[in-house]
Amino acid sequence: MPSEILTTLRLLLRPPMESDVESITGMLGEWEVARNLSSPPHPYGPEHARAHLANSQQGRADCSGYNFAICRRQDETHVGMIGIRTRGDRALEMGYWIGKPYWGAGYATEAGRRMADFAFAELGLSHLMAGWFVDNPASGKVLAKLGFIDHGEDERFSLARGETVPSHRMILDRTRWEKASS
Repeated sequence: MPSEILTTLRLLLRPPMESDVESITGMLGEWEVARNLSSPPHPYGPEHARAHLANSQQGRADCSGYNFAICRRQDETHVGMIGIRTRGDRALEMGYWIGKPYWGAGYATEAGRRMADFAFAELGLSHLMAGWFVDNPASGKVLAKLGFIDHGEDERFSLARGETVPSHRMILDRTRWEKASS
């Protein structure tokens, strides 16, 4: 059974819960956050956060997804979300977001490293997919730091934007991760 709680030096990654609804709603309610993601609508309300919690619980139950709230260990402040899920006919894909007040602190990279460990060590994946919209190069930098390499260009629909957006596809395989982690 995969871990429910993951830790890093500064972060605690745990399943999202009802007490996160307000912070999820507030952070994903920011246009600058929502526009960089494919799934959340904008505006984003508590009903969307509750649906996300239900989907997270179902994903864990049927092993199709593992979502974690990213919290600072020092004060348990909820700063974002990260997860791995199946995406249609594609391999398992990692996605993440960090609330705007917490941008630039390295939380996405730190949580991403721990999530890659989880994917390869606990889920036994051979590779992990991810992507970023071409107008969000900060996310591309995070994925590059994690060792993801380019896997082509794509287009993905952004519900918040209401349009299809050019994006980059990235891949990280187990062998590359093991070399980078040792």
